[in-house]
Amino acid sequence: MTQALLSIRDLTVGIRDTTPVRGVDLDIAPGEIVGIVGETGSGKSLSALSVLRLLNHPVRITGGQVLFEGTDLTGLPERRLRAVRGGRIGMIFQDPMTALNPYHRVGDQIVEAIREHRPVGRAEAHAEAVRLLGEVGIVDPAGRARQFPHELSGGMRQRAMIAMALANRPALLIADEPTTGLDVTIEAQILALVKDLNRRHGMAVMMITHNLGVVAGLCERTVVMYGGRIVESGPTAELFADPRHPYTRALLGAVPRRGHGSRPLTSIPGLPPDLRAMPAGCAFHPRCPVAVARCHEEDPPLSSAGERSWRCLRAQEAS
Repeated sequence: MTQALLSIRDLTVGIRDTTPVRGVDLDIAPGEIVGIVGETGSGKSLSALSVLRLLNHPVRITGGQVLFEGTDLTGLPERRLRAVRGGRIGMIFQDPMTALNPYHRVGDQIVEAIREHRPVGRAEAHAEAVRLLGEVGIVDPAGRARQFPHELSGGMRQRAMIAMALANRPALLIADEPTTGLDVTIEAQILALVKDLNRRHGMAVMMITHNLGVVAGLCERTVVMYGGRIVESGPTAELFADPRHPYTRALLGAVPRRGHGSRPLTSIPGLPPDLRAMPAGCAFHPRCPVAVARCHEEDPPLSSAGERSWRCLRAQEAS
């Protein structure tokens, strides 16, 4: 792979006496789109928020490195980290209605993001904000810039969030469930927009989602998380065609597929692991259809072949 733009090494996140993110390793190359998938509580969003240290007490990074353009963000002074947040790294949050300030006009919020990182006047920043709103597909961008978040539809609010995230031409865009709550038509438009911006600006994207359809249509590489760890990763087409981990196989088995209307969908029995009482051995073994006694006792090591990697003692039986 090309020299990594973002390189996460052995990232561990703690919440009091629990460890919701455990030893995550992840590289993202310049211009690459990587999807991170898994059930709620798998550690996807916490891993993403850790990149910019957007964690609220008592959640904290307890180990590892987050190297961005060669600099470890975990030890960076807050003043220097602010130059990275919204500058070299942009972020789209799950809910634009809560991420946008309800008391300020949309355009003014983008202006503030621009002037925080660039030495430009208010008039120039406002013109740039209007241009960005137009670039992300908002009709009448000058008029929308004068409106407050509650005056925009859900799709327009999400586009405004994307415009703000792109305000300073970031090298990396982190998108945390960017289409949550949107109907399928608007979702398709937002995803097409992200892909177009990636292609035109060479911007890398970390896409956090539980929607495997989004990953299949957008991401070059897929990372699967379970119980706070990465359990499988690889090129999206290869991973979807030949999943090595039973959890990945179960996730794919629960997705409806065109032309397979008579094929029954499967569900994953049980519940995700309780972070306060993680099972011994493989965290997935209580729900795994191919688990054996070893899986209850041994923590599976990372196996790899080419661009694929997985954590499973029974990978052959999963495929």
